[in-house]
Amino acid sequence: MGKHGARFVEVAVEGPLRTTFNYEWGTPLGDVPEPGVRLAVPFGGATKTAYLLREVGEDEARAAAGGRELREVAYARERVSLVTPGVLELARWMWRHYLAGPGEVMPAALPGGVRKDRRAARVKVVTALAARGALVAEADRAETRSPRRARALRILAERREIPAPELAGGKSDAALVRWLVARGLAEVKEVPREEVARAPAPPPPAPGFELTPAQRLALEKVRELVGNARAGRPPFGLLLEGVTGSGKTEVYLRAIGEEVASGRQAIVLVPEIALTPQTIARFGERFGRIAVLHSHLTDGQRADEWRRIRAGEVDVVIGARSAVFAPLPCLGLVVVDEEHEPSYKQPSSPRYHARDAALARARIERAAAILGSATPSLESYLAARTGALAHAVLPERIGGRPLPPVEVVDMQAERREVKGFPILSRRLARALVECLSRGEQALLFINRRGYFTFVRCPRCGADVRCAKCDVPMTVHRAGRSQSAAGALRCHYCGEEVPYPVACRACGFGKLLPLGTGTEKVVDEVVRAAPGARVGRMDTDAMLGREDYERVLGGFRDGQLDVLVGTQMIAKGLDLPRVTLVGVVNADVALNLPDFRASERAFQLIAQVAGRAGRSDLGGSVVVQTSLPESLAVRAGAKHDIAAFAEEELEHRRLFWYPPFAYLARIVVEGPREEAVEKRIGVAASALGAPDVPEGAGYTVLGPSEAPLGRLRGRRRQHLIVKAADPETLEELLWKAEPSLRTSGATRLAVDVDPVNMR
Repeated sequence: MGKHGARFVEVAVEGPLRTTFNYEWGTPLGDVPEPGVRLAVPFGGATKTAYLLREVGEDEARAAAGGRELREVAYARERVSLVTPGVLELARWMWRHYLAGPGEVMPAALPGGVRKDRRAARVKVVTALAARGALVAEADRAETRSPRRARALRILAERREIPAPELAGGKSDAALVRWLVARGLAEVKEVPREEVARAPAPPPPAPGFELTPAQRLALEKVRELVGNARAGRPPFGLLLEGVTGSGKTEVYLRAIGEEVASGRQAIVLVPEIALTPQTIARFGERFGRIAVLHSHLTDGQRADEWRRIRAGEVDVVIGARSAVFAPLPCLGLVVVDEEHEPSYKQPSSPRYHARDAALARARIERAAAILGSATPSLESYLAARTGALAHAVLPERIGGRPLPPVEVVDMQAERREVKGFPILSRRLARALVECLSRGEQALLFINRRGYFTFVRCPRCGADVRCAKCDVPMTVHRAGRSQSAAGALRCHYCGEEVPYPVACRACGFGKLLPLGTGTEKVVDEVVRAAPGARVGRMDTDAMLGREDYERVLGGFRDGQLDVLVGTQMIAKGLDLPRVTLVGVVNADVALNLPDFRASERAFQLIAQVAGRAGRSDLGGSVVVQTSLPESLAVRAGAKHDIAAFAEEELEHRRLFWYPPFAYLARIVVEGPREEAVEKRIGVAASALGAPDVPEGAGYTVLGPSEAPLGRLRGRRRQHLIVKAADPETLEELLWKAEPSLRTSGATRLAVDVDPVNMR
């Protein structure tokens, strides 16, 4: 029997453990707090952070302990949970669905700054209470006695609100601020430093235009979805399929406005940080109480935003995938913009997909989820057509503007005619010059970073490869090694070496750089259009939030003529002066070793094409490819999702790939090839391979070497499980779970619903 008055709790201990643990809640700790609070518990020989999941009875706790003595919780780190019951239930769904440890999911649901009890750097802000005339009169009286006070009073009279250090002229502000407050002239408060320059949010303006008939119908369908969701009737999600420029964002805004007016709150997920400033501006104009969560905030900034959200001080949360955990106490709507984007998939454990997590959270909290895209994922597309998702379509652009015409340039024919390997075809170069001569702007898309994408020996054919990864190294003009010829960099492990003077394999001294990246495209643009002001957006150039805002802001303000970039410029951006879009090499996406390669190529072509012609200036698109007859290029050039989906879905059905099957990918990696082979063999056997019985409802492909066979010096093998339904897949994985654990230096990762097959 337990001690008199003792109680028992189930907790998730931080770490990669796929089970929960029970502890005794001693009487000195007082009442058991609400689920979700952080605890300190003895674990092994150390004290670890754990998350309270629920209170359990003594019999259940002791049965789960299997005869072991239950240890006591050391203390609670807070009494009020930093997550909501809905987020806690989402975490439970997530660790079951993704075979993730509860102690991995719970930390993922809380920003690092919250877990570390951080706060953003703060500054005192002085706000005037007295009228301007009274402050000026007080300044006149103080002029002879204290010129410093007089100066501060005049500044305050003009600006009304100012950081205390600025008001004090860089000197100590404490005495001056105390004097102003004591006289009743001003008040002072501490705010995060980042909020100092933030203007007060305007009241929500009334929308100044009429919705199109298609938008009105879409909004009606959202209202119906919301009503059904609150009553607990599925579906809880709606696919808002709309061509680029059709006004999907306005539907989001109106739907959220109705939820906020009814006392509920909303989350808006965006796939790229590049879209965040634009989204914040759009939603900030309409709603006063917004919060932002993304990776380029400091720990303290994210923690402060989180606390505001948890306290109910926010109506709308905008952020990247982790914002799906935002602890809104009364969630009504979740919007997943550009729902097809692979960046919604978390690459490390817990490997959740934010779109699917949004749908799960909507179901859990009886909220509604809107999935928006011009090029929806085939999973969402089929779900909408079979009734698993509600469906609304915006078939035309606002104002009846036509989608831009797309011209496909066959680069094989181009190379024969110009006898070389041009980066910009004659058609694209001519269109670029014409565009700039009219004072308009252009976007050039290529999904490759660097200058040259690889270096090859013309004698023996060997590529210069990373010593740690099984990939060719990329040439960058501005490398850390400061080589005059540039540097070679691995885009997987970050290794960088000077440009080699000779082939490592045969010693030949004239290596041939090949392939094209964003840096080289910039040079080609300047060569084709001398005097053009060119900006570049890729992960090498965009190191922080300020870089996004600087480059995109400069482009919007007309300080740049051409923007060259990777996929971060391909979606969501609304740039009215862009009349030309060029896809420099559409083949990059088509040649990936992935069953989704054609789908992603189609989406990229259609999405980047949609950046053109978004104003009365019109626009055009030039797509360069060596595969002009491929399905992705043909359908993308016509903006025809229906034609693409019909043919591609038939291929998926034939070969039993999503959305007709459910996948899990198991990857084993380690320093020794023999250990990796042995470990992946154990996993395969636990899953029934190689002899999966007929009618089992699943199959196992592999094991085999992963497409990326070596990464950061570690050998990699994988296998893929295909199942007829998610329940079969989940049951199979949990049954095999004891054999799907990391062991020693050999790591094993389980990726359910994978989007990256490398």
